[in-house]
Amino acid sequence: MAVAIKELHTGREVTELDPTAFRPNPDELAFLQKETGIEDRDELVKHVVTTQQEVYRSRPYYCIRQFFFTRLQIARHPEYDYVLSIAKTDKDATFLDLACCVGTDVRKLVADGWPGHHAFATDLHTDYWDFGHKLFRDKDRCQVRFLGGDFFADDVLRIDEPLNTWTLYNLLFWPQTRLANLNDLKGQLRALFSCSFFHLFDLPTQQTLADRVALMLSKKPGSIAFGSHLSCGPGREPGELYGLPWLHNPQSWERLWDREKFECRTEMRRTEEFLGGHPDSGEYKDLGEYYSLVWSVRRK
Repeated sequence: MAVAIKELHTGREVTELDPTAFRPNPDELAFLQKETGIEDRDELVKHVVTTQQEVYRSRPYYCIRQFFFTRLQIARHPEYDYVLSIAKTDKDATFLDLACCVGTDVRKLVADGWPGHHAFATDLHTDYWDFGHKLFRDKDRCQVRFLGGDFFADDVLRIDEPLNTWTLYNLLFWPQTRLANLNDLKGQLRALFSCSFFHLFDLPTQQTLADRVALMLSKKPGSIAFGSHLSCGPGREPGELYGLPWLHNPQSWERLWDREKFECRTEMRRTEEFLGGHPDSGEYKDLGEYYSLVWSVRRK
């Protein structure tokens, strides 16, 4: 990168990307080797770094610079085994990765047993999915169906439109059927995953987001939304922090959800520990330690 790029959210001027920030743990390395078909570690590193550079030119986010998109965040979640068990007991179970980035987490879920044609992904930026195909070299074999668009927009998800179970039937039994919009999945999902998404918005928008997530979940007891995002950390009040509009503690987060319908589970973990990564703490000199809010809401 010869020309400085201003990183989104952090505002940092980045002139060079550090390839040594790619430090996969053994599970991540094995997953990438299997999914890409590149067994040689040096060749794999070169492939991942080349893809990262291309993604960063288009989407200059801190998480891209730090290779968070290669981390198996879904597999570290305490609800992961429970989510996998849903597909074993419900043959029609559907899953959505909301704000999926390049789609690493949904691919991990499929690799671990969730049927690929019952897995869906969405992101505002459609080029992320193209980058995912490049990273995993799977355009001709990936069964996950992707929809690009704004989760808040009516053309992606209309709150007042009735459920259409016939469309879901077509999606499940005809894998080549294209996902037209998220109304096709509304009220049908047994599991929804969202990572590093809520913290991008102010509190009223997060409430809208939580309401729309709840709308997507099936009425079947045990249907679950789960994920993680940055929190305000222990001993701090919820609010604007680190250039992000609103970060929660467990108590403020749980107030977003209808407690009569959902069981909330939350815990704060050091982000470095949860991600298995090495955040560039010098970027936030007043940060001290990153903390993530690791959360789930299950329908009662």
